[in-house]
Amino acid sequence: MKRLSSKIALLMATGLGLILIGNSIMLFFSTSNSVESSIQNFSMNIAENIAGKMNTEMYKDFLGEPEKNDVYWNLREQLNDFREKNGALYVYTLFVDSKEEKVFILVDGLPQDSDMAADIMETTSTTKYEDVIKVLEGKPSSAPIVHDPEYGDYLSAFAPIQQDGEVIGVLGVDINAQDVNSIGEQVLLKELPLNLIINLVLILFVIIILVLSIRNSLRPLEKISVASQLMADGDLRTAEETVTSIQVKGRDEISNVTDSFKKMTYHTIEMVEEIKSSSEALLTSSRIIENKVNEISHASNLIVNGIKEVAGATDTQLIRSEESAKAIEEMAIGIQRIAEASSEVGEQSNEVVFQVKEGFDEIHTIINKINTIKETVRDSSGYIEELGTQANEIQNVVNLISGIAEQTNLLALNAAIEAARAGEHGKGFAVVSQEVKNLAEGSKVSAAQIAEKLNYFKSSIDIAVENMKKSTVQVEEGTTLVNSAGDKFNQILNAVEGVTGEIQEVSAVTEELSAGSEEISASIDEFASLSKDTAQISRQVASSTDQQELAIVKISDLTTNLSSLAKQLKDSVQKFKI
Repeated sequence: MKRLSSKIALLMATGLGLILIGNSIMLFFSTSNSVESSIQNFSMNIAENIAGKMNTEMYKDFLGEPEKNDVYWNLREQLNDFREKNGALYVYTLFVDSKEEKVFILVDGLPQDSDMAADIMETTSTTKYEDVIKVLEGKPSSAPIVHDPEYGDYLSAFAPIQQDGEVIGVLGVDINAQDVNSIGEQVLLKELPLNLIINLVLILFVIIILVLSIRNSLRPLEKISVASQLMADGDLRTAEETVTSIQVKGRDEISNVTDSFKKMTYHTIEMVEEIKSSSEALLTSSRIIENKVNEISHASNLIVNGIKEVAGATDTQLIRSEESAKAIEEMAIGIQRIAEASSEVGEQSNEVVFQVKEGFDEIHTIINKINTIKETVRDSSGYIEELGTQANEIQNVVNLISGIAEQTNLLALNAAIEAARAGEHGKGFAVVSQEVKNLAEGSKVSAAQIAEKLNYFKSSIDIAVENMKKSTVQVEEGTTLVNSAGDKFNQILNAVEGVTGEIQEVSAVTEELSAGSEEISASIDEFASLSKDTAQISRQVASSTDQQELAIVKISDLTTNLSSLAKQLKDSVQKFKI
């Protein structure tokens, strides 16, 4: 325990030492930064003070005409006076070009006879645009310390030159910063030793308190170690007393370990007691098993004899099942042939049904065509009768023309008589009457010819009408016969379909019988196989009974060994003190 507490104390001392070193480094840098920040604030105050005392009217006039005139020299003398009074290195004004982001010197505050003074609008070497952005907004600013090999260390501060609240220029002041490091070192020499001593004392005090606290916290582990050694030696009761005497304050990992070890001790004692009682029960059980094994050996002999008798009966059953399997197989083959024949008849009947359906469809087609012809004949008969009617009307017209021709002929005759009476004056009229007579006679002849042709045409139409009537009667008779034939085909189709259905049912039943016979055959084969397996198993059981007898002998030996092991377990448990 002392080693563990010492290691923890050493680790904590190392960590606190590292913290002390880190604090010292932070103190060094914070001191340097504080000194630099103080100088920056001081420089900005000087710059603001000088900017507030400048003659802004004069400076604004100079900005209107930035040349080396009287105004320029007055401003320069004024800036030099400020420099000397405030102890600054340089005092000057700047011009800032926001577009180009460049900074130029306007008025250098060195004496008139100084060769180091900068010219008007000379670019600065150290001041950047970023250093004076805040000044353009009316706020003071400063730049970091510049380490110049020529001018040494200095710090630049900037302040706005304002007139009526408007920034009209930038004032710059350079302050000597060579004493910053020395000031920081002096502060560190005064503060750092005292800080180190106080921190070292606090660290030692904390380490001592932690070591004492750790040793006090780890004290229960010493008793746990002693109890563990007692348990290893088998003295469980003393180990329990030692663990019970441990007192732990608080709830932490040590407390959890102590409680867990107490529970482990109690459970170990309970487990050993249970093992002890189990070993005694095991010893008793092994003796009971030994007696039961003897009984099992006697019963196995009886089982062997029974199994041998079962094996003989199984062989006889196997022979009978093989004969039944052969008979069922032959029956299945016959049913299969019937099923095949039924299937073929069913297929042929289906083909007949298909052909009868085709013939029935063709008869229906013929009936439809005959009905169409019947309607056509009826329509033609009507048209021909209409032609006969129109021929009668034409005959009437021809008769009318013949009557007109006769009357015209009479008129021509009368005209010729009247022309003969007129003499010379009636010659022209006689000629006309002659032509009219000729025309009437020609019309009469033509009408006679038309009447003759029309009579012939009418007689032909009458014959055609009579024939059409006969054809219509014959078509109707043919339609009746075809319809009768269609009905007969329909009856045949129904009969064939009925026969086909019966054949399909017979085929289905036959296939079911075939499938059933196959199942029966398969079942009998399976039964035969099972019978073979049963016979084989019976033989194996019969042969394995001898092995069982040997196994029982081995079990008896193992039971004896188990009794011996139970005694050894009991002796081993007796070593524990509980």
